[in-house]
Amino acid sequence: MASRLHRGVSGRSGLATLDIVSVASDIAGASTALAGLILVYLGAVAVRYETLDPTDQSSSRDVYRRHARRAFRGVVIALIAAIAALRAKSLKAEPYATMIAAVAGLALLMSFFIAAMAAYWILKCLD
Repeated sequence: MASRLHRGVSGRSGLATLDIVSVASDIAGASTALAGLILVYLGAVAVRYETLDPTDQSSSRDVYRRHARRAFRGVVIALIAAIAALRAKSLKAEPYATMIAAVAGLALLMSFFIAAMAAYWILKCLD
């Protein structure tokens, strides 16, 4: 962690700032893990739908499709976060790499929110 913290511009021993580009590989790892977690949720939704009776399947098809679409969006956003983080890590141009890494972090937060909501939906909404 010490290599990720940098001293201020003046070199004085003040508050250290976090270099977001050096955290980009962590963002990529977290976002791919989160994409896998959301895929598990998608599998749980598919299994629940398949266990319904055929008459119940036709009546609740739209509800399960909504859950599947949300999960798909979460996976796509998490993978976009991973790709953006890896791209930021590979760039050497500082302002662009920082902006791309910040976007990757934001996308990771969005996919985390979708994963949290998916956990809520699987417990409360699908019966």
